[in-house]
Amino acid sequence: MSILDHLDRTADQGFTRRIDPGEAQRQFNLSLALVAILALATITVALTLKVEAPQFTQAKRAFQEQALRPGG
Repeated sequence: MSILDHLDRTADQGFTRRIDPGEAQRQFNLSLALVAILALATITVALTLKVEAPQFTQAKRAFQEQALRPGG
């Protein structure tokens, strides 16, 4: 007995062999809407982030002060 003897040629449930143009258009519109939502969320997060100046350690601050002194 081979697997080929019992091969089912019908489509599995959940899979279709034909794509209806109306369904394809709905899927495309849904995809565009999801991309727009993700873009809006990304822009919202980027605009609401609070950007602060970097925090310097004492060593870095001392190095900068020394570099700014004349003859330093």
